Amino acid sequence: MDTLIAETCTYIQTHLATCLPTDDLAARVHMSRITLYRRFKGAKGMPVAQFIRDCRMAEGRRLLSETVWPLDLIAELVGYSRRHFTRLFTALHGESPRAYRRQRGVHVITKRNTCVG
Repeated sequence: MDTLIAETCTYIQTHLATCLPTDDLAARVHMSRITLYRRFKGAKGMPVAQFIRDCRMAEGRRLLSETVWPLDLIAELVGYSRRHFTRLFTALHGESPRAYRRQRGVHVITKRNTCVG
């Protein structure tokens, strides 16, 4: 694979929580946005934006399966608001993040405010 595209992929995978505009990614490897788009699609078979989304969703699935972290935190770590992450996850996977987690036996204990007295 093209080394600059590989470098871009690595950068994306290690900066999922940040905003990743294509113009900024292109500037990091000294290319125009159009050149990055063409080379990326040629090397990866998909546009940059789809690769970013796929990486974020893969990391989201991993965190849902392997941690008991709250959904708000997981969404933030993969660069989305909770609402956007939930909608996108459900659209792509046919189930909510909560259902996905439940199916894999991950039970998150939440603290609820209780009044004693």
